[in-house]
Amino acid sequence: MIIKMTVIKLEDGSDAFRLKSENPIDLVVTNDSGTEQIQKMFVLLLGMLRSDNVEIEFEKTEDYGNAMYEDVCKEYVNALNSELKEAREALLQEGYTINSQ
Repeated sequence: MIIKMTVIKLEDGSDAFRLKSENPIDLVVTNDSGTEQIQKMFVLLLGMLRSDNVEIEFEKTEDYGNAMYEDVCKEYVNALNSELKEAREALLQEGYTINSQ
């Protein structure tokens, strides 16, 4: 399963990484209040990992113009994919998956 992540400008002017899932999750990158969103994102992704491989792909937002945050988001996607791969392997080894693909 592939899920897209992008960088957007929120209505309040904040920059955020958006996980474009069924219920999008925004990780605000311009302040320190993102802990709850990060936890929410990991709970969602770990739940998905129980039944399928999950990969995050960076997707450029057409009207977004901050190249630095785009680069940081791309690096975050790479790191997140490494963590997801390790988590999936651990779930498989421990027998916590719904199906063993």
